[in-house]
Amino acid sequence: MLYYSILLLYCLFLASLFLFVTVFDVIKHDSVPLTYPELLTLLVEYSRYEIAGDKGQYYPNRIKQWMVYLKFQYPQIKTLFRELRIFQTTDPIVELLHREVQIHG
Repeated sequence: MLYYSILLLYCLFLASLFLFVTVFDVIKHDSVPLTYPELLTLLVEYSRYEIAGDKGQYYPNRIKQWMVYLKFQYPQIKTLFRELRIFQTTDPIVELLHREVQIHG
C-alpha cells in the first residue's frame, strides 16, 4: 500500500511538473506554444493524475488556478474558464474539459 501511495504521489508530481515546465519553457525560452487542442489534452492528462491522488479534493481549485495563468496565452481559455469557474466539484470540470477536447481535438 505504501508503495502505491509513493508511486501515486510521484505521478502527481510529474504531471504538475510537466504542465509547469511546458508553460515555463514557452515564457522563458521563447519556445513554440502548444496549440489549443494540445493544451486541452495536457489538461485532461493533468486532471487524471491530480484527481487520482489523496489531494484530489483540491483539484477544482488547482485547475482554476492553472486557467488563470493560461488565459494570458490562450484566449480560448477565458471562455472555458467562465464556464468552469462556477463548478465546485471534480466531475463537471472533467466533463467540460472532455467536451472541449471533442470539439477542438
